[in-house]
Amino acid sequence: MPLPDYYHESTLSVSRSFLILGEKILSLSITDLLTINYIPSPEEVSLQTIAFFYEEHLMNHQFRFLIKHKAQEIRVRFEDGALCHLLGIHHFVSGQAGKSHQGHISLIDGTITFESLKKMNSGQFEKDKQRLLAFPLVYQIVKKPLFLELDPRIDEVRANWQVYNRFEKVFVQLKLRRQDPKRPKFYVPVSLLVREHLPAKKRIDVKEVEVLSLNEGWS
Repeated sequence: MPLPDYYHESTLSVSRSFLILGEKILSLSITDLLTINYIPSPEEVSLQTIAFFYEEHLMNHQFRFLIKHKAQEIRVRFEDGALCHLLGIHHFVSGQAGKSHQGHISLIDGTITFESLKKMNSGQFEKDKQRLLAFPLVYQIVKKPLFLELDPRIDEVRANWQVYNRFEKVFVQLKLRRQDPKRPKFYVPVSLLVREHLPAKKRIDVKEVEVLSLNEGWS
């Protein structure tokens, strides 16, 4: 997938074949993140690797789910600029809620790292660390998902659905909000949670998953 037009020339010099943070060679590659079944440690993966992973395997893609529910179909769009919000970078750096292209560049060029976030606010980092590290599992969740229906009137992030799966002893959960009332089948991810338990709601199974281009069926 080509890099977006907003990238600076310096960004292109970062190698994707192996990623180095300081003098430490990280053990998990972008390809490894496609199949891991656990939440990695900060010694195994960097935010830079996660950003490259998002670009290659989620960004500008749409996942279409046929579900065993009266809604029948859910389409989830992973947009350019959405990664910082999903990671919770806005808890550390102002202006990163919603879409942030500059924040994404800062992940790619190594300006925003686990170490820099910890220096900004160590207490918030410990609170959000699992969320940051669990993000690569989103790919496996959308490839083999289970759904829960939520009530946006009472959900804390006004989500309509939660798509999730279990990894070891925790559930990694991606919350989805309807993107446009005029397009009721389309949703965007708005929050990522790591919890030991699920809400007491009926599980909704998925009959089929299809990967499409971002704007297929949007217009």
